[in-house]
Amino acid sequence: MADVPAGPVVLIGQNPTAGSGAQAVRIEQLVEALKLHQLEPRIIPDRDELVSLARQHLADGSLRCVVAAGGDGTVNALLNRTPAGTPIAILPCGTENLLAKHLGIPIDPVQVGRVIADGNSICLDAGQANGQLFLLMLGCGFDAEAVHQMHAMRSGPIRHWSWIKPIWQTLCRYRFPEVTVQYRAASGGKSSDSDLTTTLTTRWVFISNLPCYARKLSLSPDADGFDGQLDLCAYNGGSVWSALRFLFGVIRRQHSQLPGCVTDRGSSFQLQSSAKVPFQLDGDPGGYLPVTVTIVPRRATLLVPASPVSVD
Repeated sequence: MADVPAGPVVLIGQNPTAGSGAQAVRIEQLVEALKLHQLEPRIIPDRDELVSLARQHLADGSLRCVVAAGGDGTVNALLNRTPAGTPIAILPCGTENLLAKHLGIPIDPVQVGRVIADGNSICLDAGQANGQLFLLMLGCGFDAEAVHQMHAMRSGPIRHWSWIKPIWQTLCRYRFPEVTVQYRAASGGKSSDSDLTTTLTTRWVFISNLPCYARKLSLSPDADGFDGQLDLCAYNGGSVWSALRFLFGVIRRQHSQLPGCVTDRGSSFQLQSSAKVPFQLDGDPGGYLPVTVTIVPRRATLLVPASPVSVD
């Protein structure tokens, strides 16, 4: 457990594109709950201002936490822009918040207010891809192409049905180019970028920090955000039919048994390709290969319930 500042200031970051119009109502409910706990909530829609205030209040000890009101992308944006050690609380408001579900964060704003008031926290490992931090996973290949397509056509909040068109377009157009992965397996000892002893050629790559992917699916069910390692799941299927086979395998939790599927664990990875291959981080576009992925132990300070809360 990390030391959380005793200060009364709670900065609430609001993502105007996450979730629905109900977000403002949920934030106001959280504000009222925080006031009852003698905390000082401030809603800061401008992210630059939020980050600046977070640095100031963290430095003088008056910051209780920064609240990410939105989905996984909102959490990542704050994690990447605030200093290490900044306590982050989550008010789930986006279309999907896998991190909140995994950590047992309640969806009720009043209960989130209680979590913030209690100040119970954890220090979670983070992955880092070309300097960008992520908490859940990096995806490279087919799913990343769908993510890039989704965000290219996005004009407002994303609903679950919003993914139908980009996934269909990706199925029709994606050519499954080869990706070379170099890494040192966890069993090989301490990893460094200059000592990557395992090489594989594949077409799908997932590097997970936590065991959650989407809709209760998991690509690396043994991934642990506290072990200083990242979990690799790679699949060499190069067609639409193999993509569907892999999807059904994930749903049935049998994908690791498919021919061409490799699972392993390490702390440093390098991915490259001769083609233009995208990658995504926690459901948001991350860029294009090449990418170097490393682990940053205990990078994220997150406020969590003292006792697990069911959020299914």
